[in-house]
Order: sequence, then C-alpha cells, then structure tokens
Amino acid sequence: MSAEQVADGVHIRWAAASAPPVQAVCRNCGAPGPKPVLLDAEATLPGQGRLQVRLLDCPHCGCAFAEQDRAFDYTRDASSDLNIAHYVEVNAGLWPIIRTIARLPFDPGAKYLEIGCGFGFGLDYATTERGWTGRGIDPSPFAAAGRDALGLPIESRYFQPDEALGTDADAILASEVLEHIGAPLPFLQTLRSALAPGGMLALTTPNRARLRPDVPLAELVPILSVGAHLVLETEGSLRLLLEQVGFGHVVTEANGDQIIAYASDAAFELPDSDAAPRASYRAYLARRAGLATPGGFLWWGLQVRAYQESVAASDWPEAERIWPTLRSACQAGFGFDLDDPASLPVTAGLALPGLRDRVPGTLPNLLYLRVLHRLNGSRPPVPMVDMEPFLRSAARAARDLTAALRPLAAEDQATIGVERAALSMLAASLADRADADVLTALAAATEANPADKVVIARRCLVGLVNAGRTDLARQVQARHDLDSASLDAWRPGQPWDAGQRDALFCLGMLELSPDGDLALARHRFALVRALEPEGPLASPALHGERVAADRMGNAAASSDAATDTAPSPPAAEATPSLGWGRRIGGYLRGVARRREG
Repeated sequence: MSAEQVADGVHIRWAAASAPPVQAVCRNCGAPGPKPVLLDAEATLPGQGRLQVRLLDCPHCGCAFAEQDRAFDYTRDASSDLNIAHYVEVNAGLWPIIRTIARLPFDPGAKYLEIGCGFGFGLDYATTERGWTGRGIDPSPFAAAGRDALGLPIESRYFQPDEALGTDADAILASEVLEHIGAPLPFLQTLRSALAPGGMLALTTPNRARLRPDVPLAELVPILSVGAHLVLETEGSLRLLLEQVGFGHVVTEANGDQIIAYASDAAFELPDSDAAPRASYRAYLARRAGLATPGGFLWWGLQVRAYQESVAASDWPEAERIWPTLRSACQAGFGFDLDDPASLPVTAGLALPGLRDRVPGTLPNLLYLRVLHRLNGSRPPVPMVDMEPFLRSAARAARDLTAALRPLAAEDQATIGVERAALSMLAASLADRADADVLTALAAATEANPADKVVIARRCLVGLVNAGRTDLARQVQARHDLDSASLDAWRPGQPWDAGQRDALFCLGMLELSPDGDLALARHRFALVRALEPEGPLASPALHGERVAADRMGNAAASSDAATDTAPSPPAAEATPSLGWGRRIGGYLRGVARRREG
C-alpha cells in the first residue's frame, strides 16, 4: 500500500500502482476478470463493531465495489435519540432530496414510492407540497422516528429486490440507497417494473470520482462509509447500469460528492433553473415548521433551514421575521441570548448529551448565519469588527460539537464547514484591521482547512497590505506557502482568478518597501497589467511600475512605464510611497468581502 490516511477511528490504505489485481466479478456490470485494488479501509462504528472493506475498481464500467459481502444491520440502534435529533437539526440534506423530487414533472394525485426514505422529509414534501399519494420503505431507526414525528406511511422493513411493488408508480426515488445494494442490477430491474408507462426513477448516490487520495479524509469518510457502501458509481457506470436495465432516456448530473440520475422509458425535460424548486422548498419549510412543536429538534431543524434559505436568497424581511423567533426559543430553552456571544455557555469537552442540554445543535450554523445576515442585510451596514465575537463563537461551538459527535461516528460536514468558514472570515477581518492577532487566527484557519490554506493566506496578505502593515504581511508571506514562484511565472492565456491577481499585486507592493526587490516589484506589476489589461488593477499596477523604475534610477525603464498604453492613475495617487496602494478605493477589501458573502 502506497499511502495511508488515519483519523478518528477510520484507517484508509490506498493501493500502490504495482499492487496485484484481484480476480472478481463486478457487482455493478457483472464483468469477470482481474480488478485493480483501489484501497483497504477499516472503521469502528457504534452498534456495528470493527468493519473492514477492500474496494476494487472495475475497468469495464468504471465503478468501485467492495470485494467482500458484509451484512450491515440497518435495524440496529447504532444511533441514539440524540444522534437522530442532530441529524434532523443539522445533518439531513433536505434541499438535495427535495430538489430531486421538485424537478419531477407530475401533477397532484401522482403515485410516489420512496425506497430508503430515512426520516421521511422527501416523502413528506411529496405528499404535502406536491399533493402526491405515496409510501416509504426503510428499516432504520431514523425512519421509525420520522414516521412518528411527521405522521408518514413508512414501512419499517427492508426492501426486497424481487418483491412485487405493482406497476403503477409515477415517480420512484431511491436517494443514497444504490451504494448499499450488493447487486444493483436486480434492484433497479424491480424498480423499473414498478413504474407506470411514462413514470420516472430518480436516484442519488455518492460520486466514485471523488474517491481519491488527495481528497481530505473528512470528505472521504461519508463517501466510503466503511462496511455500508458496497458499490460506488461514476456517471458513466450509473448510466451504463440504467441503460442495461432498459431505460431509454437517462440524464445524469455530477454535483460534487453526489451523482443525481433520472431515468424513464419516455422522453422528459428537467427545469432549467432551480428557482421554482427552491421556492417550493422554502414554502415547505415555512409550512412544516409552523406545525412542529416549538423548541423540539424538528422545529429547530426546520426553522434554522428556513432562516438559512432567507439569508442565502437575501430575503432580509423574511430573515428579520424569523430571527426573533429563534432568539426567543434559545432564551426560553437554554437561557442565553443569541445576539450576545458573551452569554453563551462553555461547551468544551462535553459529551453530546451534556452539550445538547446547554445549546441547540444548530448553534454553530445560527451564529455564522447571523454574521452573514447582519453584514449584508442591515441598514446601515454593521461593521465587520462587531461580528468578530460571533465568528469566534461559531468556530468554537462547531469545534465542540464536532468533538462531541466524534465518539458516535456522527461527524458532519456542515458543522466542520462552519468552523472553517468562520475561522477564515475572522482571519480576514483581523487582517483588514491590521490586528496582530491575525497571525494566530490565520494559523487556526489554515490548520482547520488545509486544502484552502493558500487561498486564506492570500486573502490575509491582501488585507494587511491594504492596511499598510507590511511587517505583518511579510510574516504571512514567510509562514505560508503563497506560491509566489507560480504567480511570477504566469503567462497571458493561463487560467487565473481575482484572488490570485490581488495577491500578485500585493506581493508587488511588498517589494516596494525599503528592503524589497524593486526589479521583482516591477515584474509583478507588469504581469498584473499583461494578464488583465482592462482590469481594475491595471492603472495602480502601472503606477507601481513607475515607482519601482524611479527608485531603481532606471530612466529608460521609467520612460517605458510612463508611456505604456494602460490608463494613468489619478493625480492624487502619483507619489512614490507605499501609501498610494491604500488609496485605491478599498477595492481589494471590497472584492474579498463580496466573495466571502
């Protein structure tokens, strides 16, 4: 094995290219013959014990599949009631499920079947918002809890691949189910036979293409799900499978870690925009939240998602309407004020029961959403410095919740994502204010999000240069890999983005300082202009070239820069000092903040 990833009870060993293949029949397409080994993995899960899996790649269809069968018991209560509550409040992917259903072109009265319906949000949406008649099949404790909480027709049992389901379903959904099936072909054949003429099957499943050694372990764990996932599809392998079943019309979409597929025996069209599905989703959240018991985990999950949707849509009146309700519920249920981070209780080191006694599971997301709400929806705008306590509290709450979930093998990417985003935004804010704590904040942000460490460090570099703190900017440059050599080697026509452009300009600014390399400064400014001749930094970059040339005492160079065709900067900026770079209208800070929002 050539590479290993180990963390929190999950151990992945990636196969070396020289590892001998294994003779096996592909679970997906049935092709026999040698199959390359992709990885071996082990994990310990509550209620399931120690689990192991070896994944093989199929050269014929492109899927990855488990070499061995293992009976993962989905009926065992591996998840406590608290785990189920956290799933509903935070981790359930309501929008991906509901979006998949909302795109199906069926009128009220359509017949709907959902295999592996989980807590039942998709079934609930289909029956209440779309007006379909339906039922769900799922053996898990999550499904039993959802059946009771939402009053749904969910059958708590395993679906049998050869069972008779009738032949009159207009729509069937199997969301995140296919990967659990050891023999996908007969499973899909049964579902196809249950469809009425013109009916549609919708599937979602993890994306095999994301199962790579360069993907962070926290993102690999839910894709791999050691012991539970038996077949991982690519778009190509899934399409091949659906066509093999006999579907004449198939549409697949890769959406990050997930593949979405629609299949039918008749031609169909999907909406070009998510506008209508999103509006329908928001209506569902508002209506269902109004029916839930205030302060319960279902209420929290629906209300916070409704607030999140309002913030994402910049619907500030709706966000203002929802926030006091959340704030009052938090005060009544937990005794602290959401608008006062100093009032938050200490949760570090608490196990999940103790933590949830003190704060709602949605707290990290609530605090982070409040920052976005107040920065973008308040009139007059709230100063960023006022939001720093919220960002610190959001990151701390996310870290404590992740630690409490880890022993239950229930970490979720949403909470981890909140910690990363809050720490990154905090570091950027401190950089813009030239606060010396930026170095500590930047170290925490890059440790939490190593995949984006260069992007985060560049953003802080830009803020510090704009604030005139070249000393701190130099420390950021020295401590963090900003790919300076790569930036200096750019050529016109290469792909690049605004963050790289801004960093290149600011690296040029640093070289204008007394101990800088003036020739390198001029080179960097020239690159900014060459790569984006009509861009907003073309004029300041031209002036930077002139300043560098004048300081070098190179009359020819200064003359060349002065006669360049790029527009001249305003006269007020024409001074050979570092200060002119802080007077370009706050451009870089504004751009960075708009990207963060």
